Amino acid sequence: MEALATSHREYRSGARSDALLLLDLNGFKRINDQYGHPAGDRVLETIAARMQSIVKNGNFVARLGGDEFAVLCRSIGDRDDVRQMGERLIARIEAPIDIAGIRHCVGAGAGIALYPQDGDTEQELLRCADVALYLAKAEKRSAVHFYV
Repeated sequence: MEALATSHREYRSGARSDALLLLDLNGFKRINDQYGHPAGDRVLETIAARMQSIVKNGNFVARLGGDEFAVLCRSIGDRDDVRQMGERLIARIEAPIDIAGIRHCVGAGAGIALYPQDGDTEQELLRCADVALYLAKAEKRSAVHFYV
């Protein structure tokens, strides 16, 4: 939330435009239920590390809870840049994860809200990204959807 507040201050000064991506995992509950919480925790740790390896240069990755993550992309270029970031994140998430000799696969969907176009408060931006995530999940697996 502090990163979103900083974005608000910097945008008002004309310094930047940002994007918030919410990502929700597909298939995680099955792993957690079938193999237990230690396996689920390892999957979440692996996915978080993979996401962090893509998100650099002042951008942030956070686990919001359960199997949902948020990525704040600072100083975005245009919508295509943000869409490509979402697609790269999903591709890395979908790579198989080996835990104790068992190969696990999860997918993800991503919802994107642009700051300040879609919202100029933390609550508005999170709400819009959540609506976009809902649309992505309804569209198909591995979808990236902007708030409309």
